[in-house]
Amino acid sequence: MKQLDELTKRFGIFILVYLSLILLFQLKPMQQAHNVYYCKMGKGFFNLVNPNYYSIWNPKAPENEKDWNTTIFLYSKAKHGNRLSNMSYVRAINPERAVYNNFNTISMLPMLFLASLFIVSPGFKWYEKLWKFCVSLLILYFFLAFFTSHVIENVMLSEGRMGETFWHKFVALIGFYGLKEAIYIVAALSWALFFIGKLKMPAAAEIGDRKSEIKTEIGKRK
Repeated sequence: MKQLDELTKRFGIFILVYLSLILLFQLKPMQQAHNVYYCKMGKGFFNLVNPNYYSIWNPKAPENEKDWNTTIFLYSKAKHGNRLSNMSYVRAINPERAVYNNFNTISMLPMLFLASLFIVSPGFKWYEKLWKFCVSLLILYFFLAFFTSHVIENVMLSEGRMGETFWHKFVALIGFYGLKEAIYIVAALSWALFFIGKLKMPAAAEIGDRKSEIKTEIGKRK
């Protein structure tokens, strides 16, 4: 019961922290700052895992009614090969395609969700939480690279028709077929790698104490 009360309290604090961060990031400067930051991170992870396209991410988009705030320019690796590692060459050619998206729901909100989990979780000092949060965030971004690859190649470029290669089927599976709820599951699992043991320890301690109490009572009766 004592542990249940503690978990309920922690959950309430988590909701409060998460909602507070969401309200903070409703400010346009905060959203734009995250967009600039994620364009750098997203580009790096996307180019690392995607075998078909090299990308340039721009934290701006043409005026639109769909709330897009990011432009991703795509260059075919099959066509340009190793020349794409030369930025002078990339700047001199036209991209094969340009796609648009809004990464507030795909990246920003899951990041705030993950940060809230680390803020309210007990058992570690703040500097430990910080580096563990960074590691978990990298895991999340690695997953998002596959998720984004699926959305771009199997949805945007092909108008919803999945590609026939192993890669297209693989990213669809790894990216949970574009299901956004999966992003939060991955975020929670990356947090659990560090904290699930800490959450179980109080329960184990309580069980041990209870066993000791039972043995003491039996001894007294004898």
